[in-house]
Amino acid sequence: MIVAMVNSSMVLGFIQDTKKFNNCINECFEMLDIDGNAMLSRELLYGRLHKLLSLENNTNQEEEIYNLYEVIFKRFDKDEKGLIDRMEFESLIRELMLTMARGIGDLPVLVALEEHS
Repeated sequence: MIVAMVNSSMVLGFIQDTKKFNNCINECFEMLDIDGNAMLSRELLYGRLHKLLSLENNTNQEEEIYNLYEVIFKRFDKDEKGLIDRMEFESLIRELMLTMARGIGDLPVLVALEEHS
């Protein structure tokens, strides 16, 4: 495990670096798309995205996490097929990172990173 210090400027800089950001999106999407069909179902996301985002999945929070995924699909599944494609996934991650940057502000935050994160 690695500990890194980040602030909003670093997160925004990463998002604005199109090459790095797109590489990250591609790597994350490929990690989640275990069946290789270039689409992420609710089941795939529910089973794997919480690990990517470090969401704990215990029985007390299971309903809250399920509701989170319902909101994700309502907001980002633009064609309403019940699947998230790569472009929709990019929009999701971009919005999550922008939200984190606003929440972090200029204060440095320590982030624990696991291998391949």
